[in-house]
Amino acid sequence: MARMPKRMLLLALVCWLGFVACGGPKNTDAPVSDDGQPVLVDIGKKFQITQPYFEMAFSRVPPANRYQYLTPAGKRDFLEKLAIESVYYLEGVRRRLFKAPEFKKILDLRQYSALNEEVRRELLKNITVTDEQVKAFYDQTIKHPEQVPFADIKEKLRYQLLSKALDDAYAAKKTELMAQFQVKINYELIEKIKPGDKPENYPAATEALATGADYTYTIGQLLKRIEEMPRDAKAKLKETKLAREMLEYVIGEDVVHHYAELQGLDKTAEFELRKKVVEVGTLSYVTRGEIVGHEIKATIAEAKAYYDKHVKDFVSDGETPSFEQVKDAALARASDEKQEQATRGLAQSLMAHRYPTVYFEPQIKQYLQ
Repeated sequence: MARMPKRMLLLALVCWLGFVACGGPKNTDAPVSDDGQPVLVDIGKKFQITQPYFEMAFSRVPPANRYQYLTPAGKRDFLEKLAIESVYYLEGVRRRLFKAPEFKKILDLRQYSALNEEVRRELLKNITVTDEQVKAFYDQTIKHPEQVPFADIKEKLRYQLLSKALDDAYAAKKTELMAQFQVKINYELIEKIKPGDKPENYPAATEALATGADYTYTIGQLLKRIEEMPRDAKAKLKETKLAREMLEYVIGEDVVHHYAELQGLDKTAEFELRKKVVEVGTLSYVTRGEIVGHEIKATIAEAKAYYDKHVKDFVSDGETPSFEQVKDAALARASDEKQEQATRGLAQSLMAHRYPTVYFEPQIKQYLQ
């Protein structure tokens, strides 16, 4: 076989690097999905990110963090994160990781919680934060306004206020529903559940931990939730002092879930889309754990290098802390960056070789401005 000329080899390398750097080839077409929705990205002709899918995924971002994705550049960044997530999802399908017990446990818990997210989304529709409230919050919290201009931090503060207002509204709704359904909690029964104990020593699965008007929450339901919890959450259950607080939280969440079902929020097209977003995110998470791992840690030297490069990010109200003062935060952020680089690097390789990824620029420009 004839050797490729150096110029052609260099051109091929530049083209491949351009593919990786830009997240895949561009396309000027304007395709739609099978249900008529505009497609923003196609991954390997096996998965499409539509405009409604993007909006639903964005609605799952905690309100306090949404300010990062408000600009066209921020929305593009979020879109690329979804594309990377989708690539790992497809790789998980290829590896049949959806059959893994871990995936099924995490998915069940996340799908359960997803219905409560619909309640939060409904509550958020009725919450507004005015410019006057944002300015008042700025005046109360910023000690050095001359170093932190209002315009630079306005939207961040707005979404912090939205987040707190939503948490307050959700807590109030939970309290309202507990009263509406006349829920009474059997605190004595929870003391009989000792994490790590043999199942035969547990109270009967049918025994009620909470009862109310047309409502019951049993030992069996609680044990199912515990089994699905992450390892660190299970470890906390060993602290007896958390038993009452944990029980109130779990039952409160279940009452909201019960209410959502009665309202038919689990029968809507929006909830079906939310479930798909959750499924993709869950399988992607499990796949990343299998391939990349979830515990990539930075060294102290890497944390110091991160601090030196991003020192402005650590400035609080005009004051710059030393590295020692924020060492733990710098270590966490450097670890997150290292994790993201590893995750993104493999995803870009998969995009280049196994799942060709096409961004439809006209529709991205139209819907993500």
